[in-house]
Amino acid sequence: MKILVGWHATEDELARFRDAVPGATVVAPKPEPY
Repeated sequence: MKILVGWHATEDELARFRDAVPGATVVAPKPEPY
């Protein structure tokens, strides 16, 4: 299972998602640098 979160998500928020859904891949896409 893959969880897509906003690119502005903090490391704490990402960790919370990983804890909430064991085995899930939490992805926070970064905006393209201009």
